[in-house]
Amino acid sequence: MTEKWEALDEQSRHLRFEEMRRRVEPLLAGGSVKCFGWGLNMEDIDRPVAAQQKFFCIWTAESKDGVMAFAKAEREIGWYEFAAQVNYIGELMPLDAMSTYLETH
Repeated sequence: MTEKWEALDEQSRHLRFEEMRRRVEPLLAGGSVKCFGWGLNMEDIDRPVAAQQKFFCIWTAESKDGVMAFAKAEREIGWYEFAAQVNYIGELMPLDAMSTYLETH
């Protein structure tokens, strides 16, 4: 999270999350996005490359429109002012397809 987030009091943080819930729940209810869950990045295991973020959330979307609607909700509440967030957006592919791509690019 950013320094701006750290400067918020507990009530203000709660209100930010409530606003995010209010905007995301219709997307979840409509099935355009699905949240698999939230978590804390394990910092106590040795690994060569690790994300710098302490938290993560895994989402999937049925379409590019779902991705764009979710991103719009994040932008509209100013989420990126408070979260040092990294997004990975793309389509899943079988290992063979990824292998072919990596071998040829």
